[in-house]
Amino acid sequence: MATTLQKRIEEFSVKYFNDSLEEAKEYASRAVLNPYINISADVRFLTRKMSLYEIEPFVNEVKNFFKGYIIFPDNLTNQLKQYHYIVNNWKDLLTDKSTFKLENVPSAIDFALSQDDLAELALLHKTNKNLREKIEYILTDCNFHSECSDFSSGLYKVYLK
Repeated sequence: MATTLQKRIEEFSVKYFNDSLEEAKEYASRAVLNPYINISADVRFLTRKMSLYEIEPFVNEVKNFFKGYIIFPDNLTNQLKQYHYIVNNWKDLLTDKSTFKLENVPSAIDFALSQDDLAELALLHKTNKNLREKIEYILTDCNFHSECSDFSSGLYKVYLK
């Protein structure tokens, strides 16, 4: 029997990912085991392509959706805006134009890189020799050791599809 939280996660999955009820039930059965981590990752994914102005209202909507079920940190909106800046501005972030400290990048993105991130980093690594060390630092600190090795060896093809 599904818990109330599990039902709420199913509704979330249907509403925000357009999942079928079957897909939503399967997702919720896993997500309910660690709801904050799973829903936060989903929110991060969903806000990735939003404008900065869309993030706060969306976060408030999700917080209200899960009110009484999941407690989100007060600074979630700021964390997501920071994440948004990073994943949408890799080149600026890696140059001296950025005021963001490189050593803070891996934790700010929860040590996770999407396929889009890897593709952009591969292109930057391939075309900008002066950014290679910084890119390799991020890959290594995020435990993307195989990808770092590929980049260092000039094996970009799989990432630049």
